[in-house]
This record gives sequence, structure tokens and C-alpha cells, in this order.
Amino acid sequence: MPRSCLPSVRLVIFDLGNVLFPFDHRRILFRLKGHTKLSPIRMVFRYLSSGLGPAFDEGRITGRDFFVKLKELLGLSIDFDKFKRVWNGMFNLDKATAGLVRRLHRRYRIFALSDTNELHFKYLFARYRVFDYIDECILSFREGVRKSDKRIFKIALRRAGVRPSEAVFIDDLEIGRAHV
Repeated sequence: MPRSCLPSVRLVIFDLGNVLFPFDHRRILFRLKGHTKLSPIRMVFRYLSSGLGPAFDEGRITGRDFFVKLKELLGLSIDFDKFKRVWNGMFNLDKATAGLVRRLHRRYRIFALSDTNELHFKYLFARYRVFDYIDECILSFREGVRKSDKRIFKIALRRAGVRPSEAVFIDDLEIGRAHV
């Protein structure tokens, strides 16, 4: 993309989930099904009503604590190592978007900004080279805030040293225009 197309842009920010890494939660449910007496719908209901997801995504609990609480909540008969493989087995790399990241990195600073937890991020970071082209990762579990809170965008802009008009955010969800 020629620089003239985005004349004032200095920073391009990519979301991770369903932008760089498409995912399917059903993979987790399918793989956990053999390790609990609960149906997939009961697992989803208990998980969503527990508040564990936001606590984990915001870094208020560790990966091991999340596992212990989820194991109890869902009556899982699985160890932590197997759980990590199941928990992280829902991702693929979007090769076209990864290629875009590599090409844009030649001309712009590239950040990742994502609502994610420590287990997912550690897995993705260790496995995929696309992070070689990302200058910084702004992650909900490290910052203690999610994308629904404009503070996480302010953190990204401050770390990049740019104004909002100098940044583009690429996400899979319409979150509205952030007034930062």
C-alpha cells in the first residue's frame, strides 16, 4: 500500500482474535466434552455466568488459577497441560492478514491490541512468526482493561507517541468510534 494512501497514519493496530488468528470456541467445547458430564450448552452457561472469562482476560487471575476454577466449575477430569492444548487449540493463522502485517511493517509501526488472556497469548506468541513484525502488544490481561474501555486505546496511542488521527485500528467487531 503506497504511503500516500494513508498520509497522516503512523501506526496500524491489529486485533488478534478473528483478525490475525481466526478462532472457533466450539473446538474447545468439543474437546472438553469427553472430560465432563456436562453438555456443551451447560458448559457455556456456567462459564458465561461465572465471570471467569473477564477476570482472566483482564489479568485478575493467572492461567493456573483460571484452570483450577474452571475445572471445579465444569467438573473437568483433565490436567493442566492437556487443558492448555485444548484451550489453545481453537486458533489458526490468517496468512493473508499476516502477510499484510509484514508488508505494512516496512512503512508503519505495527501494534497488536487485543482482549486476550495469558495462556492464549503465550501460545500464539511462541508459535507464530508474525509477532516478529509487531512492534508492541497491548493486551487486556497485561493492562487490566478490555477494548470496551477507551483507556486501552489511550495506552496504545501513548506508547506509540501518536495522536488518534495518526492511527488505524483493524478489528473484527464494530466497537464504535473511540473518542480518545
